[in-house]
Parts: sequence; C-alpha cells; structure tokens
Amino acid sequence: MKIVSVPLTRSHNPVTQAMHVAIDNLYKNSPASDCRLCGGAAFARFAAPVLERYEVSYWRCTDCGSLQTDPPYWLEEAYARVELAADLGMAARTLQMAQFMSLVLRIADLGSSASCLDYGGGNGLFCRMMRDQGFDFWNHDKYVTPFYCSGFVVERPTAPFAVVTSFEVFEHLAAPAHEIDSIFALKPELWIFSTQLYRDHGADWDYLARANGRHVFFYSARALESLAGRRGYVFVPGRQIHAFIKKDADGGLRRPTARAAIRRVLEGGRLVTLAAAANFTWRQRDAFRHWQSDRDRLRLGPAAPLPPPSAD
Repeated sequence: MKIVSVPLTRSHNPVTQAMHVAIDNLYKNSPASDCRLCGGAAFARFAAPVLERYEVSYWRCTDCGSLQTDPPYWLEEAYARVELAADLGMAARTLQMAQFMSLVLRIADLGSSASCLDYGGGNGLFCRMMRDQGFDFWNHDKYVTPFYCSGFVVERPTAPFAVVTSFEVFEHLAAPAHEIDSIFALKPELWIFSTQLYRDHGADWDYLARANGRHVFFYSARALESLAGRRGYVFVPGRQIHAFIKKDADGGLRRPTARAAIRRVLEGGRLVTLAAAANFTWRQRDAFRHWQSDRDRLRLGPAAPLPPPSAD
C-alpha cells in the first residue's frame, strides 16, 4: 500500500474544513485499522521508520481524530535498549512537575488527607518530592522499581484516590482504552497528566520520538474531551499538561474560581512558573519533618494508603 503524507493544520475556515472532509473520504478508500482508543475506523496517514529499522504506518482515526502506530510489536526491544534509556532532563522535569503539582493541589484545597497516586511514576522521585511537600502521594509503576519512595508503593491500585497524576505516560500506552479505563476506575476527583496534543501533524513531528520507539499513541483534544464527558469529567487542556476534573467533585474543586485558576496554571507562562517555584520553596521548609514522619511510619511495618474519611 502506498502511503501519502499530507501536511494538515486544523482550521475553522470552511474551505479548509471541506478539504479535511475530502481527505477523510480519501482515507476511507484505503485499508482501515481499528482505533485502539475509541474503536473507530483509522486510516493510514503516513509511514516512517521507527528504531531506525522498522517501517511503521501511522493511522488517523476519523472518529476521535487521534493518531496511532501499527500495533507496537517492537516495544520490548525499545525498552531494552539501554542507550536510549538515558534521560538527562528527567531530574529537572521532575522538579518542575513537583512545583507545578504542589501549586495545583494548594489551589484545589487538597491537603495531606487526600490520597494521591502517581501512576507510571517510574523511579519514584516525583512521589518522594510530593511527600516532602506534605502530600499523601503513592507510586505505581508496572516496570520500574521506585527506589526513591520505597515503602510508599501501590502494586495494584484500588479506588478511591482523590488525585491521580500520570506524567509522560499517555503516549506510551499500547492499549489506551483499557489502561485509561483502569485509571478512571480509581475515581479521582482530579487527574493531571501530560502529553502533546495531536493536531494533524506529519511524519516530521518530533513528538513521534521515532528514534526510541516508545511513543505509540497521540491524542486529539476531541478524543480527550469525549473520554472525559462519557465518564462525568471535564477536560481542561493546557500546553502539555492537562486535567480531567470530576464534574461533581467535592471540596475546593467544586468552586468555579478554583477550576479557573487551575486552567490558568495549565496554560503556563512566566508568572505561573514563578508562583509554582515560590509555593514549592515555602512548603519545602517542612521537608525534614515529613520524611522523618515517613521513616517513623515505616518502622511500624509496611505502609498503605489511608482510607478516605468517613462521611459520618
């Protein structure tokens, strides 16, 4: 099958919209694949090399507008290649995410009593930083031993968690429908996650990360809005960090002013960066007390997330 790459940019211009309809109809004349997120018909958008050795087709779903690779048979190799695993920016990004998340939780009025889960938390550095901020964070990762937060790990998460975070996770999901459903089942009031939104990019989009082969699904804003709406959430888009907020959330998240402030934080900018850094530094003055409390807690035996407060 010959794959033609057509650079597209979404527009509200009627002529441009008509062009997209025509191109979608053109896709429908080529072999189709099922969208791994919504089950809709996905058609070949372009093909490009992955891991510098596999010619992989990228498929655009005409229902949800997302982009996916072929079924990613190369993932075991991609994660086994040690030379690709070195991530020199990981520590700096983790610090930025901790600063950002500490500010969001302060705005949402979610304190130490709210159970929080970092889903796909890797080595646990983010979880440890958030615990040092006084938040009840736990780590879950299927593939990595979280040595930074040893003792505060959840092997099989069960509901409820008031807050879920998942940074640099969405684009790695080979079966996103199943994985995302399992996280929604945790019934979070607030779910913060990162990914770059797909806007009909072509094969030259650097977020495809074809050299390391680990990015296999790319979400449109329309897809995330649909996911949220069907499950009783509101999708709040940002630059690269986004939120699902429960429509009937309790506490601070119920306030329109808090939701508006979170939206402003997600949009980013210099003032947001400064506010996040200042808030983080202020809370960090008690870090010693928090990790000492964790140490004492672990001396009593294996830790586990505390149950939510009783409604009585």
